[in-house]
Amino acid sequence: MQNNQFPSRKNHHLPTEYYADRKYYFITIVTQDRKCLFGDIKDGEMILNTAGRMVKDTYIDMSKEVEIVADPIVVVMPNHIHFLLFNHDGETPNVKDFVQAFKRKTTNLYIRGVKSHQLIAFDKKVWQRDYYDRIVRNQRELNYIHNYIYTNPMRWDMDLLNEHHGEEVDNINDNLKML
Repeated sequence: MQNNQFPSRKNHHLPTEYYADRKYYFITIVTQDRKCLFGDIKDGEMILNTAGRMVKDTYIDMSKEVEIVADPIVVVMPNHIHFLLFNHDGETPNVKDFVQAFKRKTTNLYIRGVKSHQLIAFDKKVWQRDYYDRIVRNQRELNYIHNYIYTNPMRWDMDLLNEHHGEEVDNINDNLKML
C-alpha cells in the first residue's frame, strides 16, 4: 500500500549513463539545517575543530580505498564539504555509494564523539539527506573548481551556505554557467 501523505522527492541527479563518459565530479555535502559543526573561519582560513578534522581525515582515508578519487582535493567548511571525484577508467564511478558511505562513516564517528563528550550534540542528523553534484565538463571548469575549493574559506562571507553571508553572494553554479 502506498502512502500518499507525503509528496515524493524529485531526484536532481542525472541518469547513471551521464556519469559514464565524464571524468570529474564536483561534490558538496551540507550539514543538516546548515549547522556549523566543523570549525570556524578566522581571517579567511578554515580552523577545523575535532569534528572537522574527523570529516577531512575520513574523506582522505576513503579516497585511498577507492579508485574514484584521484587526489584528495577537499575543503571542509563550517557546515559543508567540497571535493572532487575522478573516473579513472571510463567506467561509471558509483558516486552515490561513495557519498552514502562517507556520510554513514562520518555520522557514526560523530556519534561516538558525542557519546565520549568530545563533540557537540547534533539534532537527529549530521548531514542533509541529499548532496549536490556537478559533472565537470571541461578543463576550464576543472580549473575554476580547483580554485573554488582551495579559496572557499577566503570567500566565507559571500558563501550561500553561510547564514550570515553579506549582500554580495558567491554562487558557483552561476559562475560556472559563464565559463
